Amino acid sequence: MAYEPSSLVKHSWSNPPRCLSAVNATPITDPKEDHEAFSHFALSCNCGARQWRVLGYLAQADLLLCPLTLSCSGCDFRAEIFDVEKHGYDAELNNGCYSRRAEGEEGPYSCSECKGQSFTATAVMSYQLDEEEIDEAMRPKRQDLFDTFCLAVSCSDCGQASSVCEYECA
Repeated sequence: MAYEPSSLVKHSWSNPPRCLSAVNATPITDPKEDHEAFSHFALSCNCGARQWRVLGYLAQADLLLCPLTLSCSGCDFRAEIFDVEKHGYDAELNNGCYSRRAEGEEGPYSCSECKGQSFTATAVMSYQLDEEEIDEAMRPKRQDLFDTFCLAVSCSDCGQASSVCEYECA
């Protein structure tokens, strides 16, 4: 069966969520994980670099809490790309934040395999709501109504793929 993304995913491809507005978010229209409700974006810097240091709040050795920041390896530009209190379905509708958020000191994410700290990054959002349930006032912002956020990375040194975080946003 061929991949057929939902209408919300297709909309997000031409209107990326505002949490990604500080970086170049290129839609991945043929993802390996081809669930119809998932929208994937390859993240790059405005300088053209695709390598990032991922900064967040260490909850465990291999898990970061938000807010998440990317720091470009080419020009040191920093961009906050996700905070569960500001982004996603519940934040957009002022429903409050039920997910765990930052505690402690911001630090870099390290590869579990080689301890490298340079990564390519892909943001993955899911849109599992029925588009017809979105009221008229929210329709222009429907790309921001994602119900999950995940940051997937691949280590620039050893190629190890991992998920930095997964957040429920609805």
